Order: sequence, then C-alpha cells, then structure tokens
Amino acid sequence: MATFTKRIQHGDDDVSTFLPAHFSKTDDPILIGSMGGDIWSSAYRFPDVLIPNGATINSAKLTFIEDTGSANDIEIVNDIKGEAVADPARITSFADFAGRARTTATVVWTIPIGGVPGVGNPIDSADFTAIIQEIVSLGPWNLGDALIIFCDDKGINNSRRMAIVPYEDTPGSACLLTVEFTEPPSVTSSPIIVW
Repeated sequence: MATFTKRIQHGDDDVSTFLPAHFSKTDDPILIGSMGGDIWSSAYRFPDVLIPNGATINSAKLTFIEDTGSANDIEIVNDIKGEAVADPARITSFADFAGRARTTATVVWTIPIGGVPGVGNPIDSADFTAIIQEIVSLGPWNLGDALIIFCDDKGINNSRRMAIVPYEDTPGSACLLTVEFTEPPSVTSSPIIVW
C-alpha cells in the first residue's frame, strides 16, 4: 500500500464562498460552518496528484489546523464532495465555484460539540475514500493530474464554525491531503505470434 500526501501550495488553491456571491482567495481564516447567517463553503485544489488511474483507494482525509474565531458549542455538519473532472483548473469566481460538477459520492462530516481541537492544533476530516475513488477512476484521469475537494456547510446550526489556517497565513499549516492506495495491477501483454 502506498501513501500520497500533498499540502496546499498556492493561495489560489484554497478558496471560500458564501451566498449570495462572496468569493475569496484570501479569507483569513477560512471558515468551515456558518457565521451570522452566512453559510460557508470552501474548496481545496491539489496539483500533481501521484495516484494512477485505476488505483484502489483505501483511505482519504483532509487535515486542517485550527485558527482563531471558532465556535463549537453545537455540532458543525458539512458535506464533502470532489470535482468530477480530471485535472480541474483553479476556481476563479463565485459563479465558477457554483458551476463546477460535483462527484456522485458525498460524505457527511460532523464535528461534534467540543470537537474543534483548539488554536494551532490539527483536525482530520471524515474519511472520503469513495470520493477519491470516483475521481481517479474517471476515464481521463492521469497520474499527476490535479483534483479539487469541496467542503459545504449544510446550514443546520447557524453561527457554529471552525476557523482554519489558510495558505496566505502560514503555508506550512495549510490544508493537507492524505490518501492511502493500492497500485492497480500491472498489465502484461501476451506475445504476438505470427505464423
């Protein structure tokens, strides 16, 4: 089994939004959850993903570092999805964010009451193996392509959120993707015999 890790490497690769049309590449912190009636969503783009087409995904998660500004006396409930496109470009606007095709696979990530770890500490997302599996099984997917993961608050509990460190604040504490996978079986060609 192999392990692939990749941290956000550019400020344009972690973006945040809320309705009706807020879009930012520089929000500091990025919020997972909601605040003041605004339901936040965010996206994380990882380039150069060294997982081959057809690999079997065994586990997948995002790891965040908490920043200041969290409120977690009620649980925070989010949907995790991926972009259902091989090698997606960076997201450039609210309309672009909203228009991206999402994976069929969805994972609900619930942060329980008191589950936010404290400023400077890490927290892992729910496992989203099925989402990465769907992406790397796309016909056009190639080793080294980029992928995007979305995190959308479900709007269940207003003003409950986790603040996370963005790339712009501390690059070494930006969102980290970890995927464990099994390489696809190698294809052995049969010899061609000419009579």
